[in-house]
Amino acid sequence: MMDQDVIKNAIIAAVPDAEVTILDPMNDGVHLQCVVIAPSLEQYSRVERQKLVNNSIKQYFDSGELHALGIKIKTK
Repeated sequence: MMDQDVIKNAIIAAVPDAEVTILDPMNDGVHLQCVVIAPSLEQYSRVERQKLVNNSIKQYFDSGELHALGIKIKTK
């Protein structure tokens, strides 16, 4: 089971102005969803935004702690 605060803090470390909300709709701790709102990401393309957020949590996918994460990224 993945600690949601760990994911949130990893994303905020990569995107300091991010407002991050983590949801666990299946209530299993490994199939999560998150919403990231960060005005600083406006300068990046949609693909670059996704890569930036994915790279911030890559280690948790690689270790198997996190199985699936749906990500919605907004700039406003």
